[in-house]
Amino acid sequence: MAQTNHFVANNLLKTLAAAILIVAGCQTPHRLDVDAQGAPKVQVVKIKYDVKPSFLPEKPARVRLVSDSETIETESVWTWETARLSVMYPATKEDTDVAMVTTRFIQTKEAQPTPRRRVLLKQLLIPRRELDLLLVDLAHSGFFENQVRTTGDAHLNVVIDEGEESKTWSAEPRLNELIDRVYREGRLVDPAATLSNSAPKPVQPKKEPAHAPLE
Repeated sequence: MAQTNHFVANNLLKTLAAAILIVAGCQTPHRLDVDAQGAPKVQVVKIKYDVKPSFLPEKPARVRLVSDSETIETESVWTWETARLSVMYPATKEDTDVAMVTTRFIQTKEAQPTPRRRVLLKQLLIPRRELDLLLVDLAHSGFFENQVRTTGDAHLNVVIDEGEESKTWSAEPRLNELIDRVYREGRLVDPAATLSNSAPKPVQPKKEPAHAPLE
């Protein structure tokens, strides 16, 4: 199965390599060249993708309400507000075979006396080949052309070496899939940690007071 997936990925890169050269060669500040296998020849890639992640499942949260006479447990739902996907390649100066993917989720839920809000930050390393496929998809969708999608429900910024493209854009299925994957498989990190090439601080478990949400 792994060999089949590798074969399919190679064929996809070769098939769409010409499209990358056509759309990126003269319409972006940087020419996106490809190698003999059709993979983009890049040294630095930074992607920021903002979208409302309505495709993610809502997560119920048990809340303990304490009054003078009784304790009542109810369920409320965290609602997805926004998600920002950030891709940085290389992950570090030494790790040129992988890219670091960071997703910052913001969730809200109804609560008394005021609505609650929380930030979740997760990270995941992906192989360089997956990044290549993301760039191929963006080129094939016309992102590097002079297309404008003012009614798009996402914002996408891509930096490739010295070139940069930033615009309102439609939700990209492959990027949405990556957000979902980071949410399911990524490592939870401290939102207060600096997002850089250095390893972020892992979240330390802590005891919650009686009135706090019970996850």
